[in-house]
Amino acid sequence: MHAWESIQKVLDYIENNFTQSLTPEKLSNVAALSPFYFQRLFARLVKRPVSEYVKMRRLSRACEILEDKSRHILDIAIEHGFNSHEHFTKTFKGAFGITPEEYRNNPVRLNQIMKPDLLLGYTMIDEDVPLITDSIVLEISRQTISVPELYIGFSAPVSISKQIPLGNTTGIDIPGLLWDKLHKQKNEIKGLAQNGIEFAVSSYSGCNDGTFNYFAGASALPGTTAYDEFVTWELPAADYIVCSFEAGSITDLTTSALGKSMNYLFGTWLPKHNLTTQPFSAEKYISVTPDMCKIELWVIPVPITEKKCGDSILWSELFNGEREPSESHIEEFVNTPLWNEFVGYLQQSYNIKPKLSYSECSMDDGSWKGWNVKYKKSGKALCTLYPKRGYFRSLVQIGLREMNEAELLMPLCTEYTQNLFKQTVFGRSGKSLAFDVKNADILNDMKELIALRVTTK
Repeated sequence: MHAWESIQKVLDYIENNFTQSLTPEKLSNVAALSPFYFQRLFARLVKRPVSEYVKMRRLSRACEILEDKSRHILDIAIEHGFNSHEHFTKTFKGAFGITPEEYRNNPVRLNQIMKPDLLLGYTMIDEDVPLITDSIVLEISRQTISVPELYIGFSAPVSISKQIPLGNTTGIDIPGLLWDKLHKQKNEIKGLAQNGIEFAVSSYSGCNDGTFNYFAGASALPGTTAYDEFVTWELPAADYIVCSFEAGSITDLTTSALGKSMNYLFGTWLPKHNLTTQPFSAEKYISVTPDMCKIELWVIPVPITEKKCGDSILWSELFNGEREPSESHIEEFVNTPLWNEFVGYLQQSYNIKPKLSYSECSMDDGSWKGWNVKYKKSGKALCTLYPKRGYFRSLVQIGLREMNEAELLMPLCTEYTQNLFKQTVFGRSGKSLAFDVKNADILNDMKELIALRVTTK
């Protein structure tokens, strides 16, 4: 049995035993692993500690039952492992920003933690070959748009760290609120195309504060322009990678299925094909009827080049020592959502701001010359980021005090990180790991190593 299969067995067990005691020790027995290794492996694969995951899944299930006003809140709390009304209310408000009573009286969409399907992280599907897993039918294909498509709707900024699956924090679901607003006013929208599809897009271009811009709308007639609160968005003509997926219900389609499909496309399929994307991803709601629930994710692929010194030389030509780049300049040069995700994570999790610095130094692939981005917390260097074409390099410091924990963490990291750790020379202050950040798994390794050095806020 693979390690991920042991954790998937535990995830399935949790779903069927919310009312039982679910301690890390008991769950480690289900996985047939030692408590220490189980908790490390669980956090590595599920991206959060086991106790927190159990709590958040219990809250998600409780949210479903809270809509039944015939049920007493205390009974719901006890059934889901909370020992009192006060304990349940405090935990619920801490997760979602509102109390159970407020949610019951005024239901809003909540950004919740869904059960992951770990198989998707270890399965590579060919183009145009469907994959059926955990009640989802998923397929990757290539399609071309010859004429730009126009849409009209609403948009709003969304915090990356507070939006599942991009971040890890729960709360009010801002994209969900935009959809509710659109559906209430859809019949009044000027320029709406008859029998058109609904459409959404997450755009990272120009967002420098740990946010992305989310647009929710529908097909518009040619020539339609923005008015009042309504904005337009044009899907450009281009060659696209399309990830289509189906689910058994509209609720599953727009929550767990959407999250799992996004994680698979951006975290597994694209990196394995040495691809990143233009800084946006579009969602086409092909069918959301009881008989057919299907969404398509559309992205423009960009090959990740293996250029060496040419990257830093070009960067230094664009911005020399007398011309300081803006955050948007760096974002456009790097051109990968991984940059926005990591920068947003650092700023939200550690409450720190970036510091630009111009330097010339030696690296394993030649010399570096140009501006870089440094992050420090409480006087400790967390990482230094170097812009590259299509990706970025991150220099992560592992100090002497964190070395033992880092070595224990290595078996749970990617093979890339394990090899990097072994090959990096041990210096007077520890090891400086130079990551080429080209996929989400490497990004997650860096987050865990940084957390050894400084705890999140």
